[in-house]
Amino acid sequence: MTTASTSVAHTGKLPSPTRPTRVYPKPIWFSILLSRYVRDYLKYRRTGESSYDACINLRRLFRLTNGRFNDVVARLDGLLHRPREFPSTSGLLGTLSEDDLARIRDDLRTDGLHLFDHHVAPDICDRLRHLAQTAPCRVDSSRGVLPEPAIYDPIHPAGTRYKVDPQVLHENVDIQLIAADPSLLSVAQAYLGCQPVLIGCQLWWTTA
Repeated sequence: MTTASTSVAHTGKLPSPTRPTRVYPKPIWFSILLSRYVRDYLKYRRTGESSYDACINLRRLFRLTNGRFNDVVARLDGLLHRPREFPSTSGLLGTLSEDDLARIRDDLRTDGLHLFDHHVAPDICDRLRHLAQTAPCRVDSSRGVLPEPAIYDPIHPAGTRYKVDPQVLHENVDIQLIAADPSLLSVAQAYLGCQPVLIGCQLWWTTA
Protein backbone atom coordinates (compact mmCIF):
# COMPACT_ATOMS: atom_id res chain seq x y z
CA MET A 1 0.00 0.00 0.00
CA THR A 2 1.11 3.57 -0.53
CA THR A 3 -0.31 7.00 0.05
CA ALA A 4 -0.41 10.32 -1.70
CA SER A 5 1.29 12.94 0.44
CA THR A 6 1.89 16.68 0.35
CA SER A 7 5.06 18.24 1.76
CA VAL A 8 4.80 21.35 3.94
CA ALA A 9 7.54 23.76 4.97
CA HIS A 10 8.59 23.37 8.59
CA THR A 11 7.63 26.51 10.52
CA GLY A 12 7.65 25.13 14.05
CA LYS A 13 3.87 24.89 14.07
CA LEU A 14 1.64 21.99 13.20
CA PRO A 15 -0.18 22.39 9.86
CA SER A 16 -3.88 23.09 9.84
CA PRO A 17 -6.15 20.04 9.70
CA THR A 18 -6.79 18.87 6.16
CA ARG A 19 -8.90 16.23 4.51
CA PRO A 20 -7.71 12.67 5.16
CA THR A 21 -5.21 11.47 2.56
CA ARG A 22 -6.64 8.84 0.25
CA VAL A 23 -5.01 5.43 0.35
CA TYR A 24 -4.68 3.44 -2.89
CA PRO A 25 -3.28 0.01 -3.69
CA LYS A 26 0.13 0.38 -5.29
CA PRO A 27 -0.94 -0.59 -8.86
CA ILE A 28 -3.77 1.96 -8.82
CA TRP A 29 -1.53 4.71 -7.43
CA PHE A 30 1.08 3.93 -10.09
CA SER A 31 -1.60 4.19 -12.81
CA ILE A 32 -2.71 7.56 -11.48
CA LEU A 33 0.83 8.92 -11.37
CA LEU A 34 1.65 7.52 -14.81
CA SER A 35 -1.41 9.19 -16.35
CA ARG A 36 -0.35 12.49 -14.77
CA TYR A 37 3.16 12.01 -16.16
CA VAL A 38 1.80 11.53 -19.69
CA ARG A 39 -0.41 14.62 -19.27
CA ASP A 40 2.50 16.73 -18.00
CA TYR A 41 4.82 15.47 -20.75
CA LEU A 42 2.34 16.37 -23.49
CA LYS A 43 1.90 19.81 -21.92
CA TYR A 44 5.66 20.28 -21.88
CA ARG A 45 5.94 19.33 -25.57
CA ARG A 46 3.17 21.78 -26.36
CA THR A 47 4.28 24.76 -24.24
CA GLY A 48 7.94 24.13 -23.40
CA GLU A 49 7.15 24.62 -19.70
CA SER A 50 7.05 22.18 -16.81
CA SER A 51 5.06 22.92 -13.66
CA TYR A 52 6.05 22.40 -10.03
CA ASP A 53 3.29 19.79 -9.73
CA ALA A 54 4.90 17.86 -12.60
CA CYS A 55 8.19 17.83 -10.69
CA ILE A 56 6.47 16.54 -7.54
CA ASN A 57 4.72 13.85 -9.58
CA LEU A 58 8.08 12.63 -10.94
CA ARG A 59 9.44 12.41 -7.41
CA ARG A 60 6.47 10.31 -6.37
CA LEU A 61 7.01 7.97 -9.31
CA PHE A 62 10.67 7.69 -8.36
CA ARG A 63 9.82 6.74 -4.76
CA LEU A 64 7.00 4.40 -5.72
CA THR A 65 9.16 2.41 -8.16
CA ASN A 66 12.41 2.66 -6.18
CA GLY A 67 13.98 4.63 -9.05
CA ARG A 68 13.10 2.13 -11.77
CA PHE A 69 10.72 4.52 -13.55
CA ASN A 70 13.57 7.01 -14.00
CA ASP A 71 15.84 4.28 -15.35
CA VAL A 72 13.27 3.25 -17.98
CA VAL A 73 12.58 6.83 -19.08
CA ALA A 74 16.33 7.57 -19.24
CA ARG A 75 16.89 4.59 -21.56
CA LEU A 76 14.05 5.71 -23.83
CA ASP A 77 15.41 9.26 -23.88
CA GLY A 78 18.83 7.89 -24.78
CA LEU A 79 17.31 6.18 -27.84
CA LEU A 80 15.49 9.34 -28.94
CA HIS A 81 18.38 11.74 -28.26
CA ARG A 82 21.54 9.76 -28.91
CA PRO A 83 24.74 11.05 -27.28
CA ARG A 84 26.68 13.42 -29.53
CA GLU A 85 30.42 13.75 -30.04
CA PHE A 86 31.74 17.00 -28.65
CA PRO A 87 34.62 18.73 -30.48
CA SER A 88 36.55 18.76 -27.19
CA THR A 89 36.31 17.33 -23.68
CA SER A 90 38.71 19.92 -22.21
CA GLY A 91 37.44 22.50 -19.75
CA LEU A 92 37.04 23.32 -16.09
CA LEU A 93 37.54 19.67 -15.15
CA GLY A 94 40.70 19.25 -17.23
CA THR A 95 41.02 17.12 -20.36
CA LEU A 96 38.92 13.98 -19.97
CA SER A 97 39.59 10.79 -21.92
CA GLU A 98 37.00 8.10 -22.63
CA ASP A 99 38.44 6.09 -19.73
CA ASP A 100 38.13 9.13 -17.46
CA LEU A 101 34.49 9.63 -18.44
CA ALA A 102 33.70 5.95 -17.85
CA ARG A 103 35.33 6.07 -14.41
CA ILE A 104 33.45 9.25 -13.46
CA ARG A 105 30.16 7.81 -14.71
CA ASP A 106 30.66 4.62 -12.69
CA ASP A 107 31.54 6.57 -9.54
CA LEU A 108 28.42 8.71 -9.87
CA ARG A 109 26.19 5.69 -10.42
CA THR A 110 27.61 3.60 -7.57
CA ASP A 111 28.67 6.21 -4.98
CA GLY A 112 26.71 9.30 -6.00
CA LEU A 113 29.86 11.45 -6.20
CA HIS A 114 33.26 11.77 -7.83
CA LEU A 115 36.27 13.77 -6.64
CA PHE A 116 37.84 15.57 -9.60
CA ASP A 117 41.56 16.28 -9.87
CA HIS A 118 40.87 19.73 -11.37
CA HIS A 119 38.90 22.41 -9.54
CA VAL A 120 37.03 25.49 -10.69
CA ALA A 121 39.45 28.44 -10.73
CA PRO A 122 39.38 30.50 -7.49
CA ASP A 123 38.75 33.77 -9.36
CA ILE A 124 35.55 32.31 -10.86
CA CYS A 125 34.41 31.19 -7.38
CA ASP A 126 35.17 34.68 -6.01
CA ARG A 127 33.14 36.38 -8.73
CA LEU A 128 30.19 34.02 -8.22
CA ARG A 129 30.28 34.66 -4.48
CA HIS A 130 30.34 38.41 -5.12
CA LEU A 131 27.34 38.02 -7.42
CA ALA A 132 25.44 36.14 -4.70
CA GLN A 133 26.30 38.84 -2.16
CA THR A 134 25.21 41.79 -4.31
CA ALA A 135 22.34 40.59 -6.53
CA PRO A 136 18.72 41.35 -5.53
CA CYS A 137 17.05 38.18 -4.25
CA ARG A 138 13.56 36.83 -3.76
CA VAL A 139 13.20 36.34 -0.01
CA ASP A 140 11.24 33.37 1.35
CA SER A 141 10.07 33.65 4.94
CA SER A 142 7.66 31.95 7.31
CA ARG A 143 5.08 34.53 6.15
CA GLY A 144 5.60 33.66 2.49
CA VAL A 145 7.55 35.50 -0.22
CA LEU A 146 8.38 39.09 0.73
CA PRO A 147 6.91 41.67 -1.68
CA GLU A 148 10.23 43.35 -2.57
CA PRO A 149 13.58 41.83 -3.61
CA ALA A 150 16.43 42.32 -1.16
CA ILE A 151 20.21 41.91 -0.94
CA TYR A 152 21.33 38.99 1.23
CA ASP A 153 21.97 40.18 4.77
CA PRO A 154 23.77 37.51 6.84
CA ILE A 155 23.60 39.61 10.03
CA HIS A 156 19.89 40.45 9.95
CA PRO A 157 18.21 37.96 7.59
CA ALA A 158 14.59 38.77 6.72
CA GLY A 159 13.79 35.21 5.67
CA THR A 160 15.02 31.65 5.48
CA ARG A 161 16.14 31.73 1.84
CA TYR A 162 17.45 34.41 -0.51
CA LYS A 163 17.09 33.28 -4.12
CA VAL A 164 18.86 35.16 -6.93
CA ASP A 165 16.73 36.02 -9.98
CA PRO A 166 17.39 33.33 -12.66
CA GLN A 167 17.59 36.03 -15.36
CA VAL A 168 20.55 37.59 -13.53
CA LEU A 169 22.26 34.20 -13.53
CA HIS A 170 21.60 33.54 -17.20
CA GLU A 171 23.20 36.89 -18.10
CA ASN A 172 26.35 36.21 -16.05
CA VAL A 173 29.42 35.43 -18.18
CA ASP A 174 30.95 32.97 -15.70
CA ILE A 175 27.72 30.98 -15.44
CA GLN A 176 27.39 30.95 -19.23
CA LEU A 177 30.93 29.54 -19.51
CA ILE A 178 30.17 26.88 -16.91
CA ALA A 179 26.90 25.92 -18.60
CA ALA A 180 28.68 25.51 -21.96
CA ASP A 181 31.85 23.93 -20.58
CA PRO A 182 32.79 20.89 -22.76
CA SER A 183 34.15 18.85 -19.83
CA LEU A 184 30.97 19.32 -17.76
CA LEU A 185 28.77 18.55 -20.77
CA SER A 186 30.79 15.39 -21.46
CA VAL A 187 30.37 14.19 -17.86
CA ALA A 188 26.64 14.94 -17.90
CA GLN A 189 26.19 13.05 -21.19
CA ALA A 190 28.21 10.06 -19.96
CA TYR A 191 26.10 9.84 -16.81
CA LEU A 192 22.70 10.42 -18.43
CA GLY A 193 23.34 8.35 -21.55
CA CYS A 194 21.71 10.99 -23.77
CA GLN A 195 22.23 14.59 -24.86
CA PRO A 196 22.17 16.83 -21.76
CA VAL A 197 19.75 19.75 -21.66
CA LEU A 198 20.10 22.72 -19.32
CA ILE A 199 16.70 23.48 -17.81
CA GLY A 200 17.73 26.41 -15.63
CA CYS A 201 20.17 27.93 -13.14
CA GLN A 202 19.57 28.52 -9.44
CA LEU A 203 21.62 30.21 -6.76
CA TRP A 204 20.48 30.93 -3.22
CA TRP A 205 21.50 31.55 0.38
CA THR A 206 19.94 29.48 3.17
CA THR A 207 19.81 31.29 6.52
CA ALA A 208 18.04 28.66 8.65
